[in-house]
Amino acid sequence: MTSSIEEIITRFRANGGEVGGPFAGKHILLLHTVGRRSGQPLVNPLLYLTEGEALVVAGVNGGAEHDPQWVADLVAAGRATVELPDRQVVVRPYVLRGGDEYDRLYVRLLEYWSDLRAYSARAPRTIPIIKLERLAPAGCRVA
Repeated sequence: MTSSIEEIITRFRANGGEVGGPFAGKHILLLHTVGRRSGQPLVNPLLYLTEGEALVVAGVNGGAEHDPQWVADLVAAGRATVELPDRQVVVRPYVLRGGDEYDRLYVRLLEYWSDLRAYSARAPRTIPIIKLERLAPAGCRVA
């Protein structure tokens, strides 16, 4: 894990989900996955929107050629834990790469986070949108 990601995670936990910097005023979650190859626990801070009870994130990866590894980890596991400022929830991912729901959620994400436009223009791929549907509370509150 890079030091900038570790710093965001530390700020998130110390400040009730607020991380400041380019994410000031934005909703951030911590996605807990397990590496499909390494078997190691991983944590990724991600900007999100809500869609009913679901959480919506984008696999931006800075506009790189490939999806971020956490997308494949999610697909392989079929579930993950999301850490919000006040609780953790177990989620099931639905990866969208096109269609009406994708288009609608992409527009919502663009309205919320205009940087997505630049990342999308740079990426030689369709940036996946992942809908994280809540399965159940993970059974613990975040301290």
